Amino acid sequence: MNPIQTTKGGQVNTFVSKLNVAGTALVYSTYLGGSGSDNGLGIAIDSSGNAYITGNTNSTNFPTMNPIQASLVGSESAFVTKLNAAGSALVYSTYLGGSSFGDGGQGIAVDSSGNAYVAGFTSSTNFPILNAIQAVCKNCTGTSSSAFVTKFNASGSALVYSTYLGGSGTSGTFFGGDFALGIAVDSSGNAFVTGTAGSSDFPVVNAIQSTSGGPDDGFVAKISTPVTLSPPGPFAPEVVGTTSSAQAVSLSNTSGASLNISGIAASGDPESPPAETSP
Repeated sequence: MNPIQTTKGGQVNTFVSKLNVAGTALVYSTYLGGSGSDNGLGIAIDSSGNAYITGNTNSTNFPTMNPIQASLVGSESAFVTKLNAAGSALVYSTYLGGSSFGDGGQGIAVDSSGNAYVAGFTSSTNFPILNAIQAVCKNCTGTSSSAFVTKFNASGSALVYSTYLGGSGTSGTFFGGDFALGIAVDSSGNAFVTGTAGSSDFPVVNAIQSTSGGPDDGFVAKISTPVTLSPPGPFAPEVVGTTSSAQAVSLSNTSGASLNISGIAASGDPESPPAETSP
């Protein structure tokens, strides 16, 4: 019914279907995939009726549109796709993954501004990372995985943040790692993630259970909206090695998270001519 892809492209394809309010008829229904295996595992809908889908694909020709990652890098990648409200066109569709054997999206959520939040697993040490709370995978050994959490901006044209979330996989039996399996987002943009932790050193903060209870445990994590630092403009020129006068700095935080500033520093050759510095 009104498909953007009328035929199955490979061994297994994702499908996306919308039913009317009564559940008596299809509004649209379509394949979504390439010539390999494509698995849709999570879906979210925004207030305008646009659909956001994530899963995993090993197709080199998975349908892309305005992608931030246009090609399959490893053996299997996550994908993130947005369909318009009519189901008649892709708004954006992109691979999301590194060069290892297995990356996949498991859950997706969308906030009131249209930003998409994706949770899943990766075994890639070069998974796309930005503004991360954990920038290095502790368990991407080729046979093990870490959870990841990634936020896209509303147009799907850039990542807002993307981070690993996991330990070293020292105790787990669930395929040897940590897996994010579901995600939700609140009105302030805080992401709530759940899944399976196979690591005895999975990151814990303010925990009601701070240690692993067995080979594999469930986990719940809240990731607050990142703080943005927005200087009003270039700082006044100062010679390095001298004491600067006070400089105005503007800080903004879009959520209720606490804000901590440890300091701003600059370094250079004391004999160098004055130069503008910024944090």
